[in-house]
Amino acid sequence: MNYTVDSETMSKTVCEKEFACLSGNEVSLCKVLHSVDDKMIFIKPGTQHCNYMDDFGYSNYCKCPTRIEIYRQYRV
Repeated sequence: MNYTVDSETMSKTVCEKEFACLSGNEVSLCKVLHSVDDKMIFIKPGTQHCNYMDDFGYSNYCKCPTRIEIYRQYRV
């Protein structure tokens, strides 16, 4: 399944992976473990690293505007 997000969100994202997450390919889409008010998402440790992933204790969190919007819209 291909995902779509609005152009404003995409313009806020500087993606080194050429928006591979929009393809819906599970390999390209970080696995979300949980979110905080749909504004911050925590992702499975060991996920492919990108410039939007940061460590948070024993977890990782994602600051990518596009990935967060995919989660908000599609819950994946």
